[in-house]
Amino acid sequence: MVDRETGPFEYYNELHAGVTGDSIRADAEDPGLNAGTIEALAGELEGDSVRVANSLDGDITTAVRANVETATAAAKALAMKGHYAVGLINSYADMVDTFDTEVSAINHQYRVDLASALRYAGQAAAETETEDDDASATAGVIGPRIKANLTPRYQRAVGKLDDDADTIATKFRQGPTTENVRELIRAGLIPLTAAGFWPDLKLTEDDKLQYYRNTIGKLSDEEQLAWILAHKDDLPAGLGDVISPAVQEQIADRVADDIENPQDIDNETVALMAFLQGAAPFAERLYSRVTPQEMSDAIVELNYQVFGAGEHDDGSARQLNGPPQLELYDTFMNAAGVTLATYSRSDSVDGNALADDWFRSITDEDHPQNAAALTLLIREGGESGANYDPDFIDKLSSDVLDWERKGDGPVWGPLNGAEGTWIRDPDKVEITEFVNENGDPVYTVSGGLATDGMANLLAGMGSSPEGAQRFFMDSDGQVDEDRLEYLMLHRTFSDSVDSDEGDGLGEALQAATIGGTEGKSGDYTDEEAARLATDVFQMIADNSGTGDHDKLGTADAGGPLDGDMDNEWHVWEDMTDSLGAIGAGYADDIYSTVSGATGSGRVLDISESDLLRVVGEIGHSDSKVGLETLLAGVARAGIDHEVGGPLGNFVNAQGNGPIDMTAFRDSGVNLNTANIGDVLGTLVNASDDVYNDEAMAEKTRNAYVAKAFEIGTSFIPGAGKIAPELADSLQTAVDLGKGELIKAVQNQITSTPSAAGGDYRTSVEDSLRYALGNELLQRGLLGEQPNPGGQPDPFPGVDRSILTTTATGQRVFNPDLFLDRTSVTNDQWDQFFNSNPYKDMNDLNEEMANAFDRELNSEREPTQG
Repeated sequence: MVDRETGPFEYYNELHAGVTGDSIRADAEDPGLNAGTIEALAGELEGDSVRVANSLDGDITTAVRANVETATAAAKALAMKGHYAVGLINSYADMVDTFDTEVSAINHQYRVDLASALRYAGQAAAETETEDDDASATAGVIGPRIKANLTPRYQRAVGKLDDDADTIATKFRQGPTTENVRELIRAGLIPLTAAGFWPDLKLTEDDKLQYYRNTIGKLSDEEQLAWILAHKDDLPAGLGDVISPAVQEQIADRVADDIENPQDIDNETVALMAFLQGAAPFAERLYSRVTPQEMSDAIVELNYQVFGAGEHDDGSARQLNGPPQLELYDTFMNAAGVTLATYSRSDSVDGNALADDWFRSITDEDHPQNAAALTLLIREGGESGANYDPDFIDKLSSDVLDWERKGDGPVWGPLNGAEGTWIRDPDKVEITEFVNENGDPVYTVSGGLATDGMANLLAGMGSSPEGAQRFFMDSDGQVDEDRLEYLMLHRTFSDSVDSDEGDGLGEALQAATIGGTEGKSGDYTDEEAARLATDVFQMIADNSGTGDHDKLGTADAGGPLDGDMDNEWHVWEDMTDSLGAIGAGYADDIYSTVSGATGSGRVLDISESDLLRVVGEIGHSDSKVGLETLLAGVARAGIDHEVGGPLGNFVNAQGNGPIDMTAFRDSGVNLNTANIGDVLGTLVNASDDVYNDEAMAEKTRNAYVAKAFEIGTSFIPGAGKIAPELADSLQTAVDLGKGELIKAVQNQITSTPSAAGGDYRTSVEDSLRYALGNELLQRGLLGEQPNPGGQPDPFPGVDRSILTTTATGQRVFNPDLFLDRTSVTNDQWDQFFNSNPYKDMNDLNEEMANAFDRELNSEREPTQG
């Protein structure tokens, strides 16, 4: 409903006999379609568009009456036309509403200006007291002048409506193409359920999200609440901001009621909380009602429901429940943690006061189960991407750490399990199912105890870079060396005491060193990040291999990596993935250090020998995600240094000259991939020295490097790498922060086969060719160009159908096509594969690969003795 302020400028219903946006929508729902609506629409269309619109009248009528589930081609065709036509008409109705809204604003401005002018004219007339002045101080005299001033604005609104009508006419002429239908679905103008009528239409998650946003956002509060409750089993994420605050608060009350009576927590409770976990009104209402103690009681109850450990309040015994209940518990913890983070960042919340409140509950001796329950909630939130208020997470974690260090002996173990209540991490627990003699499923549970509250809080910082950086720095912006040394060298994170093998500490350090973006992450700074990363790496290098743990952190620390692995000091097993990510974040510095490049600018201030000891520590883990992440980052840096730089210089030097493969080969520019091979070979060998083994077999080394190139060079960082003429046509770059980019690399690494066995899916030569191809593509060397090899037609350029979009929003070659991992034929790929630019690229790659392989697999002295 549009509010229409009275004034001299005509609304659509005044121009077209009472037709409004609402009446257009109402008539579109009527199988008969009011003739006045059609005539009003037709009046805005021109030429053939009028006939098209009129000819669709019968189709719309028939289609709306037809059963859209009927499996006949004729009925489907009518339904498709009907949905499409009604969608376009409703789209035009929205345009009419936009027009009327603008006209109302113009009329309001007219009334304001008229009132102001009349007051001024009246005052002037009163001072002169002449009849002429009195006659001039009237709306009849002043109004036309004001209207004339506003007429250009009104004409622009009319012109826009004309353009909108032309757009609708064009779409009527085009018919229901895939992209036209997608646009109408995204706008909420064709039902999502009707998408199946267009089998070639592949809706993305964003398409579906926009559909929901544009439909649910228009509902009344009562309708929104009813819709949410009706769809509680499949609520889409990302809609919190279109749900009215009043509805959010009603839902928060429902969830709070269940948490306060935790035996009532069910799938609906969890679904509603997950749906609105990022919405401030919901979070504020929920956590203003639910206390930390009530939340802890709910977590204890859910643990009992899943795992059956301990005694229930009424003394009744329960059998162990299985995976479905575990999923409910996991989703509850994730959503409760994210909602707490949302609450902590609300304008109405004092982060320091909130930290004091939660600290009291976590360390409450009368409720020892709180320690594990509440810190685990914070951990689950952080691991789900929750960014906690920096004051809250820093103060709470600091206060808890100080409390821990003041304790007389272990403080966490005695708390988890007190009163028979054991809190378990749903992400780490293992449930085994078997069938008893009666044929009933029976479950046993093992592992996953969330005992170590400090480890939980550290993991909770994993998506809070500003808070994490504050935690590791002192008030002067320097690294808190005492705190870092305690956590890195002297505190245990062993699974033997139900801790997490350093996983949380690694996540906190990763957030603090590469997780933020200066200028966008509050007080987070690159300078402090680099300072902390340097200190962490130097501390690892100085203490790696220390046999006498009393010497840790002293000048006598360190030792050769040829002793007893069980007694030497090494970084915790589950923090190596984060250390590899930190290394990838400073890959440029690592590449420069190992390659011996001269010049200044490195911010990771550590020598090559010490750096290689750190790489050895990263490689000692059973999981090779950390090592593979580091190598992917350094491969990317090497390509930037040795390939991207010279290619960019060539493009810049060409000026108005040709930019294609022929010109590049004729230029004599050298791409020195031998250096990259040398650096990666050195790093891979160093990663194995921690085992006190001989150099890695060539097969295994090649596998690691092949994966590093394939994945590392798939992520083209930054729009500045792009040939200017391609910036719009080739891609739309997304400004991902360093931490986000590296997490995307990590996700791809974990979803592809490991290289540790030495049998990776791609060879070094093929991965190197893929890296080279993407670099040439980014700089326009594979665009339209003549084929000098005698081909009669010029190469038309790389077709978008053989490209894919990276996490940074840039297009690179589809790796499945480029690396021949698909049996599906693609004519566009075949055209490129048989082109002279591909041949030139392949020849160049063979030259590069030979030099690369010589350096990669050359004999090296052990990096450590």
